[in-house]
Amino acid sequence: MIAIRDQFEGVVLRRLLKHDDPPRIVEIGDKLGHFQLDDSTFLLIKYSSSVQPPWQFTFRSEDVATLIDDRNRTDLFGGIYICLVCGLRTICSLETDEWSRVLDLQKTQKQQTITVRRKPGTQFTVTGTAGDLDHKVPATKFPSPVLG
Repeated sequence: MIAIRDQFEGVVLRRLLKHDDPPRIVEIGDKLGHFQLDDSTFLLIKYSSSVQPPWQFTFRSEDVATLIDDRNRTDLFGGIYICLVCGLRTICSLETDEWSRVLDLQKTQKQQTITVRRKPGTQFTVTGTAGDLDHKVPATKFPSPVLG
């Protein structure tokens, strides 16, 4: 049987692999949805099975710790991205400077959330435990930043 998680992660990974110069993708350790692309790009995939917005994503303390660890081990040319799969309808990707504004990186001991909203044909509005993102995220953004 194919796990639901595999379906959601597959949407992201397939879009990355369809690129003209696809990255080498390796799943990292025991953390579900955690991948390394080429040498210095890290990706954490989360999903919401809700069909309609708002889509809510839970970040447990180990998720935040994974993001912080990735940030600490990347070099100048690396990146850490979160891909939020919104009900198999769309993907909202957040770069380090975006997810670090909506998650409280000092509070790694508590559960946190990121909420994504979008009316048809518009950009994403992203809010999180630490506050709101001060700009909208283009729905067409992924996979460009992740692929450089």
